[in-house]
Amino acid sequence: MLVSCAPVKEEPPRQLKGDFFELKAEGIRHFIDGRHEKAIPYLYTASLHRPDDSETLGALGDAMLRTGRNKQGIKFLQRAIEASPYDSRPRFALGNAYKILGKYDKAIKQFLSILDTKPDNLIAIGNLGDIYYKSGNYEGCVKQFTRFIKLVEVKDSARLSERDKRFYELAKKQKASCQKSM
Repeated sequence: MLVSCAPVKEEPPRQLKGDFFELKAEGIRHFIDGRHEKAIPYLYTASLHRPDDSETLGALGDAMLRTGRNKQGIKFLQRAIEASPYDSRPRFALGNAYKILGKYDKAIKQFLSILDTKPDNLIAIGNLGDIYYKSGNYEGCVKQFTRFIKLVEVKDSARLSERDKRFYELAKKQKASCQKSM
């Protein structure tokens, strides 16, 4: 999930010396540790070495969004999607960015494209329900959260993680809220 989409001055990141694998590994390490600003020059330089590596492009785009470089972040996520159309990670990041920026139609498109290949993806379904609620499409909201709840209920409840249980309870609350708003 994105931390920030607040705009900052958009300028190209600085370049570093090193080979692709070292730069990518260091950038991913900083990204995972939450040091997004520090990850950017490593990932950016790695992307110059291999401009079609979707993992590098996706992490770079996500890091840029998390540091407020919205235009650049979106551009790199779009490149990651072009490089690997079936990888849902950059689509999630791009969908979340559009959702946070209030570009609901674009966000919906990203989450629906994930569901085209992974129709039972709970995170995409939950995001769609949330976007429909925020955009005033309460019928769509109820439909998505109903779908979410049914998918969770067919799973063995003993095997649900604590996070899935929390999402399940949240989905029930959001569905009820959508129904009240209709």
